[in-house]
Amino acid sequence: MIKLYHILEFFQSVDGLKQFQKGENSFESQHVCSLSYDSEILLIKGTVLASQRDKQYDVQIDINADRTIKSGFCSCPAGQGRCHHMAALLIHAHHNISKTDKSCQWKRQKAPTDDTCVPIEQLFANPEQQDYRALGTVLPQAIKDQLYQDVTSEYGLHPGVSFLLMEEIPDDALTVHSLEAIFTQDEFLQSTDKAQFLLEHAKVSAEVVKTVEQLTIGQRANPNWLLARRFVLTASNFFAILRAIRLNRFPPSLFKTLLGSYDLDGVLAVQWGKNHEEDVKKIFEQCFKIKVKPCGLFLHESGLLGASPDGLIGHDSLLEIKCPYKWKGDDLEEVLQKESNYIVRIKNNILEVNKDHCYYDQIQGQLHITKREHCNLVIWTTKSFVHVSIDKEESWAANISMLLNFYYNIFLPAILSHGKVGE
Repeated sequence: MIKLYHILEFFQSVDGLKQFQKGENSFESQHVCSLSYDSEILLIKGTVLASQRDKQYDVQIDINADRTIKSGFCSCPAGQGRCHHMAALLIHAHHNISKTDKSCQWKRQKAPTDDTCVPIEQLFANPEQQDYRALGTVLPQAIKDQLYQDVTSEYGLHPGVSFLLMEEIPDDALTVHSLEAIFTQDEFLQSTDKAQFLLEHAKVSAEVVKTVEQLTIGQRANPNWLLARRFVLTASNFFAILRAIRLNRFPPSLFKTLLGSYDLDGVLAVQWGKNHEEDVKKIFEQCFKIKVKPCGLFLHESGLLGASPDGLIGHDSLLEIKCPYKWKGDDLEEVLQKESNYIVRIKNNILEVNKDHCYYDQIQGQLHITKREHCNLVIWTTKSFVHVSIDKEESWAANISMLLNFYYNIFLPAILSHGKVGE
């Protein structure tokens, strides 16, 4: 199901090919401990041993419907980009997952059956011997011709050295605003008033806001996005934070969420939304004859709050998409007439917005941080979709100061006490 060509395409950069080679070694060394495949949400998950076998890393791979690779994540330090643990799991998946495999079928890489130590010269055939062949079988000429055609059509006649002719990435494109960089400065660590230090050094200009947004387009699939939003309070968590402030209760689970201790990528509802987001954008564009522009992370001028809408529309609107998994096969018109606690509901045949729902704070946060006036909220199921426009509520701006006070007085001490900086 997973073609080697698609794996190589995923690791096509110079450093990526090195990771692919390391992944081959890891696969051959039996470092893949487990593998699962969910055919419904097109998700591959597994665990892979570290090089020194002292720990296991969790790996997740999102694939497209055509079986190309969309994105990957690994819990190792390098796993926000491309790492050899991803390569090892993908190679294992190539050998073990077929098109007919159903969800949640686990396959484990077989452990070595013989640990006998032998001289290295006995492990490999001698290239000088007569009839030496690197492969166990002779490849048919048709396969060789197809491979040659695929490689040369993609990379030219000299793929082995083509990277030498590629443009170098400019130095300024490799840096992105990062709170973690501030937290690890000696000046911050030695300061007596860390909140004041953060107030002075974290704030960003309009130019930096624009640069960060451009450098983080692609969001979850972009390592810059993952770096830039670390320790930033993002709009998706505003409801939980504001509720905690009003109740004056700050449970440990809140800080685990804000510090990224919970991995939600494997949750079916989250995967369902991620896998269908692009499809919903296309449906929206076709129905309303509107172009949706991709975007990255928008920072508040404080540098401590952020928002990543699902897209931008024109100069004053944004797009937010919701794909409720619990209603994935239902007709929304029927559901919303019965359901009164969702972000939108149908009352007396009129579609109205529920301002008490957690998504409302998320949307208002997005509007205020991006400085836009309207949000096009699209709710989608496989049977239907609903569109509603939500305007920016000026009075909601009072929550910004509450969120910043929470950051300085509650969240910053939690960051330092949890020891998350530099991890």
